[in-house]
Amino acid sequence: MTSSIMPVQRGGTYAARTTQELTTPRARDNREEPGLTIDPSVGQGTVTYGKTDKEREELDYRVRLHHRFQPQNQAASALETIESELAELDTDLSRSRPNIAKSGWDLTLKDGKLAVVGGRLNTADKAWLEDRLNGNGTLTSAAKSFIGAAVDYLQTSEDNPAYVSQNMYGGSGAFMTYNFADVAGQLNGTVGLRDMIDSVVKLHRGEGQSGNTVVGYNTGYKVLEILAGKLTSTPIQGDPDPN
Repeated sequence: MTSSIMPVQRGGTYAARTTQELTTPRARDNREEPGLTIDPSVGQGTVTYGKTDKEREELDYRVRLHHRFQPQNQAASALETIESELAELDTDLSRSRPNIAKSGWDLTLKDGKLAVVGGRLNTADKAWLEDRLNGNGTLTSAAKSFIGAAVDYLQTSEDNPAYVSQNMYGGSGAFMTYNFADVAGQLNGTVGLRDMIDSVVKLHRGEGQSGNTVVGYNTGYKVLEILAGKLTSTPIQGDPDPN
């Protein structure tokens, strides 16, 4: 007997087509199996396997979580671009403005613009550097894309339901509640992009990956989980707070 699962949901059950006639002993026996029903309306040789409410809930949950792969890829691509653009800038600054290059500054996205944070810079140097950063369209666009990916990945919604899980990268391996509101607001002006790059590189090294770059295995997942560990979460109603 050959069979295949059809990508169609019918009233909360899933159809599976088979080339075997339903009048065979095996098919007749299947009628007596718990959770297995015959739906004549689907057509000859079709059986419908019943799923419990819990099974359907778990399957729907996995389907909703599937959309999280896109922001992981987006975050990885954006962070790689940020790293590349900053490397070029740092090379130029080391020649033209060594005092700025050595000041230990970081940058963040605040209200849609890049802002300098940290470092030992006077007001004039900070203003000059921010103008330089925001004049780089590629860098600014990548920063916005990175924060956008973080919002898509972390913001609790119907398609991204709250859950409890172990955070291996942003929570020291502890279990935490992923139930975040106003992620854009929480990240506004609070995410040091160099810090994110350094954190991912450190994780790569800890896993034995070579190189001094964010390019590597699971970059998007790692950096978004790091951000998850920095956000304020709300306990899920009816569940104890794992923290």
